[in-house]
Amino acid sequence: MKKILTFVINEYDEFLALKGNDEDPYSHNSFWYPITGKKESIDKTLEDSVKRVVKESTSLKVYKTFYLNWTFKYKTMNYECQEYLYFSFVKKNKVVINEESTNSAWLNVDDFVKRVNWFYDKKELLTVLKSAINNEIYFEEEKIER
Repeated sequence: MKKILTFVINEYDEFLALKGNDEDPYSHNSFWYPITGKKESIDKTLEDSVKRVVKESTSLKVYKTFYLNWTFKYKTMNYECQEYLYFSFVKKNKVVINEESTNSAWLNVDDFVKRVNWFYDKKELLTVLKSAINNEIYFEEEKIER
C-alpha cells in the first residue's frame, strides 16, 4: 500500500501537529503526529494524495509540496506499506480536523519534533525539517527506512 506522510508548515514557519484519538484502529491510543494517509485511486500522483489528505484532515489547502527523498517501509495490520515523506506549505487558516483527530496545534520546529510520536532519530528529523524550511532536500539520494 502506498502512503504519504507530510510535514505541514505555514508562512510563520509553524508546523501543524494533529492529535489522534483513542479509537484509532491502528494505534489504539492518542498521540501527536504529522499528517498521514494512503494513496487512493482518484490520486494521479503522490502529490495529489498529499493535497487531498491535508484538505480532508484539516480543511487547509496545500499550495506547494515537495518530496523529501525519504521513505519508510513497514508492515501494519497485514499490509506492506511504503510511506513517502513530503513537505507541504499552507496559509495559516482555521484548522478544521476530521473524526480521526481530537486536536491540532501550530508549533515551532523544535517543539514540533519534541511533541510528535516518531519511531526514528529525532535529531535527524530536526535536521531534515530545518533544511526543508529553506526549500532544501537534506538527503541527496533517497533514504529508505525499514
